[in-house]
Amino acid sequence: MYRLIEGTPQRRVGGVVLWEVTEDGLNELSTCESAGVLDLHWARRADGTPLLLTANAEGNLNLYTYGLARSSLSSHSSISCSSTALALSLSLPPSPSTPALGETLVSLSSGELAHLIPREEGLELVGVWKAHEHEAWVVAWGAAEQGVLYSGSDDLTLKGWDLRAGTESPTFVTRRFDAGVVSIVPSPWTPHQIAVGTYDSLVRIYDTRAPLRPLESYNVAGGAWRLQFHPSAARKSDLLVAAMHGGAEIVRLSPGAGEDSQERTKFEGHESMCYAARWVTTEGAREDVVASCSFYDHRVCLWRG
Repeated sequence: MYRLIEGTPQRRVGGVVLWEVTEDGLNELSTCESAGVLDLHWARRADGTPLLLTANAEGNLNLYTYGLARSSLSSHSSISCSSTALALSLSLPPSPSTPALGETLVSLSSGELAHLIPREEGLELVGVWKAHEHEAWVVAWGAAEQGVLYSGSDDLTLKGWDLRAGTESPTFVTRRFDAGVVSIVPSPWTPHQIAVGTYDSLVRIYDTRAPLRPLESYNVAGGAWRLQFHPSAARKSDLLVAAMHGGAEIVRLSPGAGEDSQERTKFEGHESMCYAARWVTTEGAREDVVASCSFYDHRVCLWRG
């Protein structure tokens, strides 16, 4: 959750609400208040205990543990990535299912990126570097090689980095954008492939071995704020898009097919900016379900996708 409270100074408040998906809809289980949350991901500890990681408006990466007995979240730890910037996104090692807690990345409104590594009790900040001139909206690990990552910014660039070579300079810079780069996701099914979303309602597919020109471009309903490839190999060409003012939609990636022949599933139940959408994995489900949420109308929706 995220809410801006006007004043001097402004405050960004929010938290995490844990919901259970049932046959009848959503059942609220617990709430943890914090600074406004801009991104979150599930992970698991070595013993299998679920962990929730959040990036918040105070520049912190917060960890929460999930208690199976009480079906609730409890605060575990908080790591400061910046005392002056917002933490805008986070990335865990790519995995079709819930990843183990591993090396973690955080992007900041200062244009910096933060690198954290796992320790026995959680995560430790080991590096922060200036990656962009404006807000670093997104950072994402690559899926093909360890230590490789990608970042996007309001400075209209997509950059590649290799931690094995250091962070003094990127491995590549792509500047062929007319709007900010706000989402990046590696394909878990196609090596060296990433999807990149921008404010101007475009999703581009890149081969990271030749990242200066996209393989394909797709128009979507609005700014492509969040992306997710389907977690099943049977639907590896399906890309879920949280498209801000355009709601949420699923695009079937069809290389060379052209805009008019693209298969789409659109959800228009939001009355405000849709900032997140994810496929929900439930045991025994007979059909795929998507959860999506929107800002000013404070709405979480479940729909078939």
